[in-house]
Amino acid sequence: MLFQTFIFVFLFLPITLLLYWASPNRTYKLFVLTVTSYFFYGYWDWRFCGLLLFTSVVDFVIGGKIFFAATLFRKKAWLTLSIVSNLTVLGFFKYWDFFADSTNRLLEMLGVGASAPLFHIILPVGISFYTFQSMSYTIDVYRGRTQPTQSILKFLAYVSMFPQLVMGPIVRWTEVDEQMDNLPRRWDHRAAALGASFFIVGLFKKIWLSDRVFPLVDPKMYHSLTVLEFWPSYFLWSFWLYFDFSSYSDMAVGLGLLLGIKFPQNFNSPFKAESPSEVWRRWHMTLGRWMRDYVFFSIGGSKKGFFRTLINIMIVYFLIGLWHGASWNMIGFGVYHGLALIVEQIGRRLKIKIPTVALRRGLILFYWTNTGWLFRSSGYKMTSGFFKAGFGANGLGSSFNWLTLALLIACILHSQLAPNTWEWKWRFRWWEALGLAALFITSLAGFFVEHPFFYFQF
Repeated sequence: MLFQTFIFVFLFLPITLLLYWASPNRTYKLFVLTVTSYFFYGYWDWRFCGLLLFTSVVDFVIGGKIFFAATLFRKKAWLTLSIVSNLTVLGFFKYWDFFADSTNRLLEMLGVGASAPLFHIILPVGISFYTFQSMSYTIDVYRGRTQPTQSILKFLAYVSMFPQLVMGPIVRWTEVDEQMDNLPRRWDHRAAALGASFFIVGLFKKIWLSDRVFPLVDPKMYHSLTVLEFWPSYFLWSFWLYFDFSSYSDMAVGLGLLLGIKFPQNFNSPFKAESPSEVWRRWHMTLGRWMRDYVFFSIGGSKKGFFRTLINIMIVYFLIGLWHGASWNMIGFGVYHGLALIVEQIGRRLKIKIPTVALRRGLILFYWTNTGWLFRSSGYKMTSGFFKAGFGANGLGSSFNWLTLALLIACILHSQLAPNTWEWKWRFRWWEALGLAALFITSLAGFFVEHPFFYFQF
């Protein structure tokens, strides 16, 4: 079920909010949240609800086992079981066919007849998000950062919360534990107004920015573009993704506030960054923090010398690339960003500094948008088609697509000058309400054609 649909906005969400706020106590609220979240997830394919339930129950049980284990060895054993269980499920559904196919190709090149079976597995929506979220719970219990919950209902609600279930933010137990224990009994008008504002702004960005830009940047058309047509479209694609992910991030936060739950910020004007590392502190912020806290620090971080730090950075970004998708393109995407951060670390060590803010931001924008040929391509043929079109296979062309070029310039200016939704000063006056109503009503026009969010595939 997509947020930007009639069934969600006019049926699922009102019924959920009515049942949730009519609930007499916290237990009933958690029950409503869990049931509606499983319905939301099962609306796409009910069979994968069992997978979501399995992941939740395993980590709920193991969290308690870790906490009450008598020895460090047993704690580590239970934690290992949690990590292996989560990564096995994620690895099978997301990566089996990719690695099996890659292995078969290698064996074929070597003249070996054996082959690994391909299952053509359907990827469960959001599995990368809720797996990491659930797994962080057992790791934090092991590290002594939190105590395990005794309420399986509370934990099921935590893992399955529909606002962020399929595309983040990746919410940690420590960020919502107390909130779920102290859910507001009564509807908070100010929190609800703020939540509705976030949701409507995100909805408008999805319908009128992301979805309207996509026909101009659809990678399927790149093979036929001339040089002058290709490059504006190529760079504009990154802004399509920018608005697509930004819109969902706003909508998820807004829905959380409507339920009385505050989610962490997950998108913070990343094109205002002045270094590769700052981009990842602003783009998909909860994934970056997850990788930092549970992977980078676990393998030594920056405490084992400069060279080892560079290796650890590359390991983290290799995994970030792999997290984004089961393909060599995505692995290349991760390696590309890892190399960028390594160059940044070397530059800092040599005390090299780019002189102006404008130049630093311009280089970062160029660096990020040039990941597009890796991030958007479905394979080698499409990637080679990008390069052929971009370097003249279809000719120079007689002129730019001026609409695309104008939108690109407008998007660059917006990304550098406009405040993000978290920075807006909401006063909830009548004219703000009127403006939001206008945004909402105009957004309804986009409900007739469904365009899934790009990050749904992860």
